[in-house]
Amino acid sequence: LPIGSQDFLGQIINLVKKFTPEYKLNICWKSEKLSKFYSPRLKLSIPEFEKTGSVYEFVCKCKINYIGETQRRLTTRISEHNQRSNIGAISDHIYSCQTYIDLLKETHGDKPSPTNKIKFITDCFKPIATNLHSYNFRKDYEAIAISLFKPPLNEQIKHRSVHII
Repeated sequence: LPIGSQDFLGQIINLVKKFTPEYKLNICWKSEKLSKFYSPRLKLSIPEFEKTGSVYEFVCKCKINYIGETQRRLTTRISEHNQRSNIGAISDHIYSCQTYIDLLKETHGDKPSPTNKIKFITDCFKPIATNLHSYNFRKDYEAIAISLFKPPLNEQIKHRSVHII
């Protein structure tokens, strides 16, 4: 019975005593865990771009790619890549790639809003792995992905050396 149901329980006992005075009735109850009725794994899932500790891939509209990592939420890192003032391989590329600029203008007009720019660049990102909270594990994962896929935008960026047999 729910909390505050002791009054209700008392009323039931009084009714039983009133109509059946010779009848003996013992009532007991115990608290039950919600997990007995609902799976404890039924919690809200976090969207991929809101998870922390990610290794991600950026694939430009011109098919040039980049692999990176972040400890923070991926959406935060994407917004940093979208800033012209941010010095980095992705921001340098998207502000000089004519294919990216043309498709952005074609999709959102000559002066796209910051929200439209973020939506457009977010479509170019995909998480490779998430919830990698150990810095070393995340850096190793990134280095392995760079060694496997050899993205052109990572060529001038220093990363861990990994030898894959």
